[in-house]
Amino acid sequence: MYRWLKLAHVFGFALFLGSILAHVVTGRVHAGTDDASLVLYARDTICIATRALTAPGLLLLMASGVGMLWLSRGEPLRQRWMQIHLALGAVIAGVSVAVVVAVAKLAWAAEALAQGHGGVAALALPGAIERYAGAANIVMILVTAGLAIVRPWRQTKPMIAGRPAA
Repeated sequence: MYRWLKLAHVFGFALFLGSILAHVVTGRVHAGTDDASLVLYARDTICIATRALTAPGLLLLMASGVGMLWLSRGEPLRQRWMQIHLALGAVIAGVSVAVVVAVAKLAWAAEALAQGHGGVAALALPGAIERYAGAANIVMILVTAGLAIVRPWRQTKPMIAGRPAA
């Protein structure tokens, strides 16, 4: 069961990070354009990806992580790298919520722009939140993943005949 949860954790990570990087590329579509339909298309694509990939990926990451901790009876919580991993994960989840709200506001502003209501200025604040909070999130996600791979400060016990020494 633990291995299946670990696989789900890696799959959730791929969905989450991959969709965020796709948001970055798609978000560049409307940079410097006055074509409202192009802006609306890019924003709709990002909203669909957020609902179909980003949010489910984050939920799968969190659920599988909690499941692995539960199966291991919280033993990894004694390790410093896991404490940092979990703390960063909580911050990432919170920042992700702020970015998802900004994505929704950008979609509403793009739709209003496409219908001839409002202007490009309505995209500025949510766009900045999406851009800068998203960039911070990518950095934290990569640090958290690196931490899980490298596992510094891991305390290993000497092995005797294939079993930990007392």
